[in-house]
Formats: sequence, C-alpha cells, structure tokens
Amino acid sequence: MTCSRHHSVTFRNAPALRLIAALLAFSVCFCVISAAPALAQSAQAPLRIVLSDDGISADYPGVYAEGSTLTITLPGEYLLEGALSNGRIIVDCEQTGKVRLCFAGVSIHCEDGPALHIKKCSPRLTIELKADTVNNLSDGAVYANQDKVDAVIYSKSDLTITGEGTLNISGAYRDGIVSKDDLRIKGGKINVEAVHNGICGKDCVEIFDGEISVIAGNDGIKTTNEDAGLGYISMEGGTVTVLCGDDPLSFVHGFFQIGGTINTRTDPSMKKK
Repeated sequence: MTCSRHHSVTFRNAPALRLIAALLAFSVCFCVISAAPALAQSAQAPLRIVLSDDGISADYPGVYAEGSTLTITLPGEYLLEGALSNGRIIVDCEQTGKVRLCFAGVSIHCEDGPALHIKKCSPRLTIELKADTVNNLSDGAVYANQDKVDAVIYSKSDLTITGEGTLNISGAYRDGIVSKDDLRIKGGKINVEAVHNGICGKDCVEIFDGEISVIAGNDGIKTTNEDAGLGYISMEGGTVTVLCGDDPLSFVHGFFQIGGTINTRTDPSMKKK
C-alpha cells in the first residue's frame, strides 16, 4: 500500500516537476547568455585613447573628454597614447573593479594640478609602461586647488607601477608620485625629479623590480603611516638611486631589503622649506 501511494503521488505531480525542470533549464540558459557580454568584454583588447590638444579620442562608456581633461569612471583596461600640453587624466570609479592604464608614449603637462589624479579606484589602479615607450608627466609650480593634492601622480587608492617602458616625472609644485595607500613598483624605468619629495606611499612603498632614479629637494622615498604594520619601505629587487636634500629613505616602521641594489646620497644644499 505504501509503495502504491508513493507511485500515485509521483504520477499526479509529474506535470509540476516537468514545469520546474523547464524553469530551471531556462534559468541556466539565461545566466549563460547574460554572462556572455561580460566574458566577451573581459577578453577584449585595451580601449585605445589618443590624447591631443585638438581633442581627446575617447568614445567609450564611462570615459569622458571635456577640453583637455580625460575622466575615466568605469573599471577596465585603457591604452593611452599622445600628448596634452596642458591637461590631465582623472580616474573616479564608484564601481568596484581594477583599472589598468597602459602608457604607450604619453606626454602630459598640467599647469595647475596633477597630470594624473586618481580620486577613487577600488581595489587598485595599475600603470603599465609599455615596452620601448617613453612617457612624460609633469606639473606647474602653482596649483589651482592646493587642498592636500600635491603631486604629478596623486592617488587616493592603492597604486602599482609595472611594465618595461620608461616613465619620467617632473614635479615643479611639490612631490613626484604620491599614493595615500600602498605604492608598489614592479618594473619599468622610473625617473622622478621633484622640488619636495620624490616617491611617497602613505601605508608602504614596496619595490619588486625596476630601475628607479629619484632627485628630490627633501625626502627621496617616503612613507608616513604610524599604524602598526604600516609605514615601511621594502625592497626585493631592482635598482634604486636617490639624490636628495634630506632623507633618502624616510619611514616610520623600517626599511626591509631582501634583494636589489640601492645607492643614496644627501646634499643639504638641495633642501627645500
């Protein structure tokens, strides 16, 4: 009797089960179709943006050009070329996701602020220096907005620099490269000249590879966070050369060298107030 009742119940609910199975199959198909554009987008080549005083070529969702200012508001990978005699790049992403800026022969001078201003980008922004390219960023001696923004490259997010190309930074206002979080250098030939500090990472500066040269009026490479476990400089590889007016390496909680080569020299006559 039990077996008979069991078969009877199964038979009466067969249409419902078939309906459920059909709905599940539709849901799976819908998810696959919905994911397809995202998967295709992730496989695309970097979005190419050409900088020019005559106009910035940036016809992509989340990328806006107004005069000589380029603003990026969506995560993604962007290939940048060209020159701006007085312009800037702003990254301001509300959406979580990595931003990768591939510098492939970029020259940007901003007379009254950072040439690259990273206002928001989570979890981090990466600058990739494409092989066999020279990239130049510089600023003027007076900023229009002096509210704690004080470097040619200024980032409020984690910043990583990598690649095989060259990056030349000339800071006439104050600092060369500043990250208010972690700053990691994983490659490239990076030359920084700044009237105040050269390279600053609030939480840390970690050097894994690359050829780094710093000439600075005050500190060469600097961290400032006083929290436990932060405020350090570490070096695992690469070559660093520093000439400055104050501390070649300024840190709160230590300098840790595992590998690489570092040469420093202090010239007090260079020091700026």
